[in-house]
Amino acid sequence: PPPEQDVLEWNRSLSEKKSRKHVSTGMRVKVRFAAKVKREGKVVKKKIWYGGRVSAVSKEGSKIRIKYDDGTSEISKFPDKDVVVDDAFNGRHQVPADRFIPPQREEDVHEEEEEQELQVDVDEDSKPSAAAATEAPEAAQKTSDSV
Repeated sequence: PPPEQDVLEWNRSLSEKKSRKHVSTGMRVKVRFAAKVKREGKVVKKKIWYGGRVSAVSKEGSKIRIKYDDGTSEISKFPDKDVVVDDAFNGRHQVPADRFIPPQREEDVHEEEEEQELQVDVDEDSKPSAAAATEAPEAAQKTSDSV
């Protein structure tokens, strides 16, 4: 799927210098291609996004080698309006890519991680302990004996 609008805007708003400084091998990218498709008897251009991974970066960061998920690869200039650093529904980055994630998204990711940690804590608190499980039958026995 194509990148979310906020991710597209954020990637395109980064300066060329910052983009080149922070791109690195292992980041997931989506690359937009124009493909000719027949629709209702007419040939139209459709923009399709393909996923890949940055497999090499030039010394200046101005060129990157992209290895696509289908096994092909190419060298692309960077930054480019048709190349977006994004791992949503596109595998996972092998390296931190915080500079390419919109600030709001970054907060959302951290909130989700905190919620998952809280959920694990709640799940662990709600499980009866082994000691409580062994004490319960004894307590029930004492109650029935005293009646």
